[in-house]
This record gives sequence, C-alpha cells and structure tokens, in this order.
Amino acid sequence: MPRFLSGFASHQLMPMQEVRLILGVAVILLAGCGPAERIGTVDSGQGPTAGRSDAGAARGTLDAGNASVDAGDAGMDGSVDAVDAGEDAGPPDAAVPMTVFYTDAGVTIVRYDLDAGGDCDGILPSPDQVSLVTRTFPSQASGCAPPMSDESGVIALGTGGAPPIGEYTLVTNDADAGYLATFAPGIPWEALHSEKAGFSSAILDGGWSLAVYGHRGEPLGSATRALQPGDIGEITQWPSGGYALVVGEAASARTVLQSFTPASQWQLTDSVVLGASADGGIYRARVQASWEGNLFVERLASYPEIPSLPNRWYTPAGKPLTDPFDGYGKTVPGTFTALGGVVFEVDNSLDGAFPYYYWFLADPTAAPTPRPPNPFLKLAIVRHGRAYANWGTICFWNGTCRHEEDQMDLYARSGAQCGSLIFTPTGKNFVGRDGTVIQQAGCSYRWYPQLLK
Repeated sequence: MPRFLSGFASHQLMPMQEVRLILGVAVILLAGCGPAERIGTVDSGQGPTAGRSDAGAARGTLDAGNASVDAGDAGMDGSVDAVDAGEDAGPPDAAVPMTVFYTDAGVTIVRYDLDAGGDCDGILPSPDQVSLVTRTFPSQASGCAPPMSDESGVIALGTGGAPPIGEYTLVTNDADAGYLATFAPGIPWEALHSEKAGFSSAILDGGWSLAVYGHRGEPLGSATRALQPGDIGEITQWPSGGYALVVGEAASARTVLQSFTPASQWQLTDSVVLGASADGGIYRARVQASWEGNLFVERLASYPEIPSLPNRWYTPAGKPLTDPFDGYGKTVPGTFTALGGVVFEVDNSLDGAFPYYYWFLADPTAAPTPRPPNPFLKLAIVRHGRAYANWGTICFWNGTCRHEEDQMDLYARSGAQCGSLIFTPTGKNFVGRDGTVIQQAGCSYRWYPQLLK
C-alpha cells in the first residue's frame, strides 16, 4: 500500500526502506559531501499527501549522485532540486541565538532568533494554544493502530482489532475528548487516511476499492475500479480530499485518469485519456499530487520493455500544464506531496551511483518554493500550507544518530528556520491533518489539539 496513503499529514519509513536509507546515508557520509546542487537520503510516509504514493507516493533520499537526472534548469517544464543530506543538519547550531519562551504540559517551545523577514510570523504556537489531552485504552497484545485526525475536529485513536485490521475510537479533538463512535471499517491499518471531514480508504486487491466515512465513521460513498490482466494502476491522494487514479489499460493501450472526490459525490469520474501507445503496449508511470492540487506523472525507466508516459504536469481534470520533458531515474515506490511541488524517490544503483536519492519537481502554477527540509526525517505540512514540521531521528551503521526523536523543527514555506517544539518522550509522534500533535505508546495517547493548525 502506498506510503503516501498512510495518513495525509506525516510520513514514516517502511522497514526495508529504512535499511536502504541507513546504508545510503552511510555511503554519502563516508564519501564526503557532494556538490551543493545534489541531495542526500530521505524518508517517507503519512500523507499524500501530506500526502505522501507508494503505489504512487512517499519521501526518501535526496542525493543526486551521478544520476541520469537533468538537475539543471527545466524552466516551466519543472525543476529538479537536489541537496546533499550532509548539508541538512537540522536546526541552527548552538551559536545561533535561541529563546525558550514556554515550558509546560510536556512541551518546550524554542524560537530561533534569526531574521526571517516575517516568514515565521504565526508559525510557532503561542502559549495559549497549548493544551494537553490524555486517553488510555485497554492494552492489546498485538498493539493499536496509529492515530490520525481530520480537519473537522475529530481524532481517531487505535483501540483494538486484530492487526492488520484496525478498530478505532472516534473522539472530539478538544479538552473533553468526547466519545463519538467506535469505528471498525474492517480494513488494514495502512489503508485508512484522513480527509477534511472524516476518513477514507484505498485498498488494492484485484483492483482499487475506495471508500469514504463521516466523522462518526458512517459510510458516505464508495467506488471500485477493476484492473484487468496486464493493467497497471497508480494512486495518490488529492490534498483537497479523495484520490486520483491513473490506470494503464492493456486492452485499449491507453492510460487514463479518474478521480474519487467530494466534487464527484464520491464516485469515480469518467476516464480522461492521458496518452495512448502506438505499438499496442501500455504506459507505466508514477503519479503524485502537489499541495497546490495538480498532478505530476513521472516517466519510469525501470521497465524498458513497457512504454512510459513522459514527465508532465496535469490539472485535476487531466489537462496538460506543461510540455513533456526529460529527466528521470529508475524509480522505486516512494513519493510525497510537497509545498510547491512533489518529491520522488529514485533508484540509481544500476548506474553505479549512490543507490537512492530523491528529486523535487516544482508545480508550474506554484510560487517559487525551496525543496522540503531534512526529508530523511519525518515530515508534515502544517499551518494550512505555510510551514513544515520536521521530526524524528536517523541512525547509522556505526550506532551514531542524528537529531532527537522528540524534537520537532518548524520551517516556513520559504525555508526559514523558525524554531522547535521539544516534547517529553512518550512514544511515537504523529501530526494530524489539522495540525494536532499526537503521541502514542501502545494504546495510550497524549495529544495537543490543533497545535500546528
């Protein structure tokens, strides 16, 4: 299941990718820093969105190495931005003035006293925005599903089920944490995602099964898209809600786009043809939506025997926004939604370069935006697209680690470093779609309602 579909706001490494990540970064560090225009190693996860596809999303390693990617200026067609992981050390060092202006309720708020030209205004939470809510549920031998929150004031807390099938308790996302419903959609943990109002799911099993649920878990709509023998389907979550599905149809030798959104009353739209293959083959491509709501279709070179759509940006309706352009790598599952564009993981090991890296492509309709910060850590889009939250740690083969697990750095969209939230270590950290910071330890939860909304 796509990593980008593991919940919209934040992303996390999958086990095998974590191994690749550690090895990739170790190689980079041992080899020394590369040119300033190259990228190191990154991570992926919860969102398409925010969100984050794995059958079309993620985050991973940004080191261009000797890639077969054109890292030059692609003009309106799209730009490839790369940076060495060694350059992304995190927040400013001790020499940078910092002010601790709040310590209570298990969190310390630190402001970096840098001249950000107003970009950091409103990014750090004020003390009156901090409130802590706790809830504990009976422990489950198999654990509880990861939590998430929508944008309408509902939080879903994993409380039972038999993994990978999750059961949730839905509560109001406020100090009362009022009970709303028990939600048992009967789907794997990683298939459930947050929406603006409620939750949704995307399951691949002989085809795509899509569903959406209200804030009490009630079914609101569903759709299925069967895949015939030889078909190839890729999916990503629209930041505004719902999914974009791109299918290469073997029988018709064409590639089509369909959407499952509130605007379509939660039904799949009619197919829009993105391309047709003259030799009767089908196109294979990877897709991901930008925060601005456009779709990037990336050419794949991993399967030379299968025709591939050219790199190109499209509107949600399938209208081309750019001419086709070159620049691609041997992509492995892993992409994610970014502010002002998308990021794709690339497997370059067959070219004898660094095994994995990521490249950032700018949405042609977006204002110029730098690549995401420290993408080898967990990442979430917060403040309605004005900022990133960046947290977690990364450890290397020699046992050394970088960055504190419970330190969450906040960056303005411009790339300005605004400050950090340092939480009392409790368990795993998550950021919900509405900016709620959630800590999970087994089936116990602490959360800060809409702290980064």
